[in-house]
Amino acid sequence: MDTTKKIKAILAYNNKNARQLADAMGTSPQSLAGKMKRNTWNVADLEKVAEFTETRLIIQFINKDGTKI
Repeated sequence: MDTTKKIKAILAYNNKNARQLADAMGTSPQSLAGKMKRNTWNVADLEKVAEFTETRLIIQFINKDGTKI
């Protein structure tokens, strides 16, 4: 599942929508729609999504052997 699909799922789970997220991120709904369409999220964006949805953001690198960094 790509990042945009995950964001849409967490928004739905929390009864929130993209317009509300755009407001919380300080951007326009059109700009957010473009980001969602292109799936171009950076860490700062993801932190804002997590804050807005009151969820935790965990980013990890995991080696082929399963070692997490």
